Amino acid sequence: MLSKKVISIIMVLTLVLSMLVLPLTYASAYTNDTADTSLDTGSDYNLATKIQDGNILHCFNWKAKDITARAAEIASAGYSTIQISPMQKTKDTTNDGAYATDWWSFYQPTAMKIGNALGTEAEVKTMCDTLHKYGIKVIADVVTNHFQNSQSKADTNLIDPTLRSYSRFSTIIGSSNPVSDSSRKAQVHMNLNAGELPDVKTEDTGYQQLVIGMLNSYIKCGVDGFRFDAAKHIETPDDGAEASQYWPNVTNAIKKADPDSFIYGEVLANAGKFNITSYTKYIHVTDYAYGGTVRSAIKSGSASSLSNYGYTGSNKTDNVLWVESHDNFCDTTSTSMTKAQQIVGWSIVGSRKDAPALYLVRPKCEKLDGSGFIKYDELMGAAGSATTWKDPTVIAVNQFKNYFVGQSEKDYASSNLFFVQRGTTGMVIANTKCTSASVSQTCTMANGTYTDQVSGNKFTVSGGKITGNVGSTGVAVIYNPTTAIPSATVKLDSTVLSADTMNRYTASTAKLNITLKNATSGVVKVSNLAEHSFTGTSTTVTLNSTIPYGKSIDVTVTAKNGSKSTSVKYNILKKDAKETKRVYFDNSETDWAAVYVFCKTGESASTKTAAYPGYQMKPSGTPNLYYYDVPAGTNYVKFNEGHGACLGHTPTQKNPDGSTCGGYCGRTLPPTVINYGPANIPSNREKGGYKLEGQMICKDLVWRDYGTYDVATLKSSDVTFSGDVPTTETTTTEPTKPTGKLYRGDSDLDSFVTIVDATHIQRYLADVEKFSPDQMKTSDVDGDGVNIIDATLIQRFLAGVGGNPYKIGDPLEEEPTTEPTTEPTTEPTTEPTTEPLPTTTKITLNNPDCFVGADIYIYAFNEAGGQIAAWPGVPMEKEGTKYTYELDNEYTNVIFVGVYGFSGSNANAIKSDTYTVSSSAYTIPTVTVNSRETWGTCYIHFWNMAGDSTVWPGVKMSGSSGNYYIKVPKNVYTKYKLNDNGSHESGEMDVPQ
Repeated sequence: MLSKKVISIIMVLTLVLSMLVLPLTYASAYTNDTADTSLDTGSDYNLATKIQDGNILHCFNWKAKDITARAAEIASAGYSTIQISPMQKTKDTTNDGAYATDWWSFYQPTAMKIGNALGTEAEVKTMCDTLHKYGIKVIADVVTNHFQNSQSKADTNLIDPTLRSYSRFSTIIGSSNPVSDSSRKAQVHMNLNAGELPDVKTEDTGYQQLVIGMLNSYIKCGVDGFRFDAAKHIETPDDGAEASQYWPNVTNAIKKADPDSFIYGEVLANAGKFNITSYTKYIHVTDYAYGGTVRSAIKSGSASSLSNYGYTGSNKTDNVLWVESHDNFCDTTSTSMTKAQQIVGWSIVGSRKDAPALYLVRPKCEKLDGSGFIKYDELMGAAGSATTWKDPTVIAVNQFKNYFVGQSEKDYASSNLFFVQRGTTGMVIANTKCTSASVSQTCTMANGTYTDQVSGNKFTVSGGKITGNVGSTGVAVIYNPTTAIPSATVKLDSTVLSADTMNRYTASTAKLNITLKNATSGVVKVSNLAEHSFTGTSTTVTLNSTIPYGKSIDVTVTAKNGSKSTSVKYNILKKDAKETKRVYFDNSETDWAAVYVFCKTGESASTKTAAYPGYQMKPSGTPNLYYYDVPAGTNYVKFNEGHGACLGHTPTQKNPDGSTCGGYCGRTLPPTVINYGPANIPSNREKGGYKLEGQMICKDLVWRDYGTYDVATLKSSDVTFSGDVPTTETTTTEPTKPTGKLYRGDSDLDSFVTIVDATHIQRYLADVEKFSPDQMKTSDVDGDGVNIIDATLIQRFLAGVGGNPYKIGDPLEEEPTTEPTTEPTTEPTTEPTTEPLPTTTKITLNNPDCFVGADIYIYAFNEAGGQIAAWPGVPMEKEGTKYTYELDNEYTNVIFVGVYGFSGSNANAIKSDTYTVSSSAYTIPTVTVNSRETWGTCYIHFWNMAGDSTVWPGVKMSGSSGNYYIKVPKNVYTKYKLNDNGSHESGEMDVPQ
């Protein structure tokens, strides 16, 4: 007869093997916590119905599915249109489109067909269908002037033979026949990019039909317009010997398929070789110069040049405006603009009447290696990367433009202030100095009191003059909307939910705090429960402890305002924090030859569990999916290629395993370079990481929870709405039990014995789940240790077989070690009023812009000399526009530090004053530049673009070697350098504003 131990081992092995043969598919195993975008709510966002009348969000290198997931956010932000990067067949990228160094690859087509790393034809159609439900139109960026460059004959085989047959020149390898502005022929019939991008015979009607075929495919997907790249380099019918019917033929075909299609082209600097009307007969054009005018006005603080816009020789309605284009950003022309300057610039271009404005979403880090090249481990631009596109001021400008469609425009300039008046009841005021300002300006607005939709300040118009105060953003959006757009903000505990957050919680309960804007009432629908209506501006929904772990909850919130309503839906996961830790990595985007996971118990590199690069991950059996069971105690992970030793090699050199280096060794996720400095410093690669809780995955370059989380079927007692009294449901088979006791067989400690408890024991024995001491007590039904027999006895008890000799379901004699010794006799009807004192304080930093893009650290200490870490402390976490950190209560003081070029205790930084620890959000009025240089003396030299500067070497800093400091003057200078008035000086840095 087999012993219990042997039986237990056999049954556990059987269970484990049965688990291993289950298919592993993303359909069931991967969840992406994004807002639902299937809600037909487009009519309520007050978006402009014509592309010409609204503003355009340039989703620079966003993937189609990322745009789809954020449709509601885009509509709420007031963008009537989005523009996608080229999604036609394009040159292969270094890492399948994952990294921003590859942005230019999407402008090198290999065929006139849809489908590349940014999206398939099916994904483009799904994107368009979803956006249209929200009233958002779509412009597709297309490249028809040239095809991909080729460095070898092998490269030419990547080009579609039909496309290649239209090459203007027989030689397409290398560089020859470069385009130039020396003549019209040199502009339109030569190879772009110093001769490297082969020109095509755009005059050939066969080629035109090839292009039209692709455009028709886009239109069938739902695309509403096109932006033609390098349009200046495609001839017009007015070009004499170089003339062709390309533009009339192509645009007529577009209009035949979609009469309302909006078409514009990239036409930069005519160099006196053509008249712009040769293009505007057929298409709108880019006003490339006005963006530079706006940027210059903001740098100089003078608004006098801002009135007129439009390509010279064109009508205003022929143009598309911007503050910066993707080319401006990638060639560093506009990269010095701060977020505050971007916003003020947008208020100038985004409020104008006759031309749509294009808002570029910058890539994540906004740092460049040099002209044209973003940091090599910088990720492609994505919705969650740079959030200025949905800043409240930007949204207010967009909604203003939509509100005043068709109404007249007058503009005024007075010193540093620029005024755009629409009709007689609205005005946008931009302060080019990006600060608050007092206003007294003549105008033709109707008398009355108006509200600034940004600051809430009141403006008065009386006797032909408007007076009031522009708030700290430097922008006032002044009008009294009668058709305000209702919206709802949903907070899960302290996290504002969006398409970019992990919408989950691990505590036994959670609170949803719902805040309405421009709404008179709201409706909350939680999974299968009945709708809950409320009035006022806010309500709270409590997800009670009876909701099981490992399930998800659907929450739909509708904001109502008269006849208008908008809805948003979130899927929220209740995750067990004790879940076994396993990491997954989807290599589809990165295409690494091998995948390693570097594990740490804390954020510091010193807490690593093994030397870098860590542990090589294992193939899961699903293509491109790898996994690894991390060591016990792992709380942070980084993923890498495993080739850190060959950093700095040229593409022809080899890695230690013999594979080609490619020049990209040392890449990590999260990225190293953009967060911690050069990757050729080994310690940099070991810093930072993703926080690990249970099973998680890095997929689509996003860190997410992993697993199957079915939507829970809820009882009314599982959820408490604000103002409700919680109820306790009872049944005849499972009477209510008092909490605070341990019950034999109750493995999940929910005070009831069900089949789930037997499953928990099986998961524990298969080493899929960890048990607490209390769970070990309740799971040992027969008193000889937890084994598979205990699970069987529970199953027999539930089936009514053999009676109940082991008293399953009865209280254990021992009390739980973590519960109070005095137990209530009845279930309380309200939450306990006394809770344990918190051991941490959430530190929130309100205005990180003063650190001008530096990584933000928190340095905490106490009077006894304890410190959270050596200077500059530990990194804070970004939450939307704020930075946060859960700080242990042993620390009493904090300093906020903006670090440049991290080098441990020698980090040069911008720092705040010292503050007492508080749960209230911090807003920093002034900052100090802190230098850890070990020079004998240290000076700081300031200057700005207007030519104002200190006299070299500048102002002597206070302090001594290793710790120099100075309070910085605000709104005077924009740049500074550190130096010792000798042979040492730092690089150029931005002055915090």
